[in-house]
Amino acid sequence: MAAKPARATRAAAPEKAPEALENVAQAAQATTHPTPGERLTVPEEPRLCLCGCGGGVASKKALFLPGHDAKAASQLVRAVVAGELTEAQALERIAPASERLKDKITRSIKAKQVSTGATENVSA
Repeated sequence: MAAKPARATRAAAPEKAPEALENVAQAAQATTHPTPGERLTVPEEPRLCLCGCGGGVASKKALFLPGHDAKAASQLVRAVVAGELTEAQALERIAPASERLKDKITRSIKAKQVSTGATENVSA
């Protein structure tokens, strides 16, 4: 078997002169300006996830990070079953969410009440 050739070692990068660093900074500034055909956009504030985790959602339409809609729903269901919130208050907190998620929360509250034996009306 033939022996593998030895790996060449990298030479240390030479230090850049301060003038070269200034040129790089100037070039970077020059590229951040929009070209004549581009629109100038103002960065928006990041939208936060409605579950309360504090994470920012990426798109304009998104209300939750992936999986956090279920997290928020279960937190609200637990709060209603524990008597900390009414069903109306829970649905109000998640008002911007889809009707489908609101229906899921309502069904879950009813199911938890039946399974725990809490039959009192908490939707008032």
